[in-house]
Amino acid sequence: MSAEVRKSSVEINREVHKGTGQTVCQADIIVPDTMPDALKVLQVDGRAVFVSTVVSKGKISVSGHVDCNLLYVPENARGVKSIDYEIPFTYSENIPGAEEDMFFLAKCQVSHIEYQLVNSRKISVKAVVEAENEVIGKEEVSYVCGVEGDNAQYQTTLLKGRNRIVCKCTEFTVSDSIAMPKNAAGIMKCDSEIKSKDVKVINNKVVAKGMIEVCLLYINSDDMPECEKTAMQFTEILDAEGINENLICGVDYFIIGTDVHEQEGENGRELKLEVSVRVCITGEEKVEFTAITDIYGTDVRLVPEVEKIAINEKGEAQETMVQLREIVSLPEGMPEVSKTVGIQVKPVMESCGVSG
Repeated sequence: MSAEVRKSSVEINREVHKGTGQTVCQADIIVPDTMPDALKVLQVDGRAVFVSTVVSKGKISVSGHVDCNLLYVPENARGVKSIDYEIPFTYSENIPGAEEDMFFLAKCQVSHIEYQLVNSRKISVKAVVEAENEVIGKEEVSYVCGVEGDNAQYQTTLLKGRNRIVCKCTEFTVSDSIAMPKNAAGIMKCDSEIKSKDVKVINNKVVAKGMIEVCLLYINSDDMPECEKTAMQFTEILDAEGINENLICGVDYFIIGTDVHEQEGENGRELKLEVSVRVCITGEEKVEFTAITDIYGTDVRLVPEVEKIAINEKGEAQETMVQLREIVSLPEGMPEVSKTVGIQVKPVMESCGVSG
């Protein structure tokens, strides 16, 4: 008895690394000469923005900055003052098997921030930046796809994988002008959040639509804080060479900057809002192939050589929304609240799992 095997090969993703790491950045924020001394710091928050990502042989590197906004009560105890400050950070990690030509995606966020009023002109700030990293390479897998021979019997299995074709990050700016809020004496803080998004993929392009909610915190003429929200719609056509509707596409939005400045408009004072958005686009094709896993002969004993193949198979990603409601009671000894001007929340996932 004789038998002849046929071989073939496919190119699939090889997950070199997927995990998280942390880095710490800190700075001393000096109160500008044009602003009053600080009596008490009310709040410091920050947004982490990466500027560059580099994958090299055996290593990944991320550099960026944390955009901080600091609110404090001045020594005259009237109103609230605001300082914006940028703290640079770098993060690197040794990744065995990483190479320059691999796909590298990073997501950064501030996981913890603390501050200390050193003196009336100096505030020390320290932020912990968490980086979520993914390094994907490509691997050519060879397998036996057929056997020709008398009385040769075999078993097969269907294997599934993915092959990443597109991995690109691009940026755009959404801008709008709104009337200056009534009685506004100065803008203290400007936050923005993507509230809705819609994506359509066509050949070599991605149409990104959505809505950004901008929240303005300002001081009125009586030195009291006020809050006002506005919505900005956007539609952007982004170039992504190689993308098409037949691929498994991933499109992530990240706000990397929010700027506001006062200007004169046709109807008086107005605010120019500019929100910078980074979009990371990935496109993967499904790879399915049937490989022979066992072979035997009815006339002659065959002893096949078996080689294991490791394939990362991903399930489908879905998004859902959960609404939380909670009544918050003030700690004993705190004064009563006359008005709420802003609430900041941050979700923290403690555990996750998959069940059938």
